[in-house]
Amino acid sequence: MLEIFQTPGKILTGLGCFDQVGKEVAGLGKHCLLVTGEKSMQEQGIFDKAIHLIGKEGCKVTACTGVEHDPSVNTVDRARAVMKKNGCDVVLGLGGGSAIDVAKAAAGLANCDEATLEFFDGKEIPGSGVPVVAAPSTFGTGTEATKVSVLSDHERILKQSIRHDCMLPKVAIVDPIIGADVPPHVTAACGMDALTQGIESYISKHATDMTRAMSFSSIILTITGLPRAFKDGHDIQARENCANGSLMAGIALHNARLGLVHGIAHPLGIHYDIAHGEACGILLPYVLRYNSKAAEDDYQVLASIMAGDPADFCLNLLENLGMPTGLKHIGIKESEFETIAEKSLPSGSTKANPRTVTKEDIIEMLKEMCL
Repeated sequence: MLEIFQTPGKILTGLGCFDQVGKEVAGLGKHCLLVTGEKSMQEQGIFDKAIHLIGKEGCKVTACTGVEHDPSVNTVDRARAVMKKNGCDVVLGLGGGSAIDVAKAAAGLANCDEATLEFFDGKEIPGSGVPVVAAPSTFGTGTEATKVSVLSDHERILKQSIRHDCMLPKVAIVDPIIGADVPPHVTAACGMDALTQGIESYISKHATDMTRAMSFSSIILTITGLPRAFKDGHDIQARENCANGSLMAGIALHNARLGLVHGIAHPLGIHYDIAHGEACGILLPYVLRYNSKAAEDDYQVLASIMAGDPADFCLNLLENLGMPTGLKHIGIKESEFETIAEKSLPSGSTKANPRTVTKEDIIEMLKEMCL
């Protein structure tokens, strides 16, 4: 059977590799749209450094800042308007997964006239965008390695993805020192997202020998690096483990898809304003138990890596990272379980889950998480 394995056009890793951002961006265009979040990259000096390094190579820079958590389709439209007004022909996404997702969507839709909402609702992307470079600072989403942009329509309380090959970054720059000063709780949530992606891509219906190799390495790197990076953000070896683990999970999920955790996490996150990594971390042990019989061989492999039951391991990890292990704190009501379940079922992630999922199954898991 034919299998296709995609990665970004070029991947730069290792301490200090961000110093190459100017050359990489300037090699793809003459005027860069720099997309980033609200303040983190600015406060750490990474934003100014990027502008300097890109300008040094003779490439103009126009910034689009203030990308929010769970970015809106309207934020993509704002970035596209800035890009069009200034004639930008290359995009750099700098920061967390939200900033990079907006950068990828803006780049992919650069030559389209329709609003982003139309593509969010299913209109086909023509695939004639501009190149995008991704430089993550929070090592969790793996979005630097995928053609997917996760966006939200806050009016309809809907979170889902758009995707196209043209949105796959031409260059991914994964430097462990970027974002070393992010708060520990952000490191924890991002790390749990990366671990979830490594595990879900490993047991996905669409996993292959190549994706499993990436997933397996990702899991090991994340579980060894995350506790140390949480305690000390400047432990460079730990951060490098987390950075490479997230990158490998991104490559794996790009080719193998994910599973039920991500199917539930998107509606749960947008309805109750939970950080994506936190939602994934809470859901992971419960979904692992649900999948244990359907993916028994894979579950045993995970048990060998984690020296015991994978679900118990993940629960203990959450506790050690100071993260919640259930949903009582978000105020979810039993009457709302059905809505979350119904919004989880159409997800491509849910459909890739190794065990077939029903609405009732999701409702039972949500009940258990609220005990």
